Amino acid sequence: MVGHHLPGLSRDPGVIHFNANSGAQAINLLAGWGAGEIVLVGFDMSAAPDGRKHFFGNHPPGLDKPSPYRDWVKRFDRIAEDAADMGVRIINASRRTALDCFERQPLEALT
Repeated sequence: MVGHHLPGLSRDPGVIHFNANSGAQAINLLAGWGAGEIVLVGFDMSAAPDGRKHFFGNHPPGLDKPSPYRDWVKRFDRIAEDAADMGVRIINASRRTALDCFERQPLEALT
């Protein structure tokens, strides 16, 4: 597998576009492997209401860098466009999310 610092989704199954976000990379892997539908869970793209920057809490001092949520959200807009062009349906079943570029459904409705 090869990766590039490019926007959106790669059409080559042996290449992913990093999009500065591991969740975006996972979407690219699944789309490249032929997934017709992808369900997102935990794609908040914002700090938690209690101030935690990650689901597991904040990193210790020295590693606690700001998360560029706004930049990530913009990158997902392009990913949504590319996924639609590739015929990949992406459903965002996250409880709370800053992403408005994907179809939304509660996770319970998908089981």
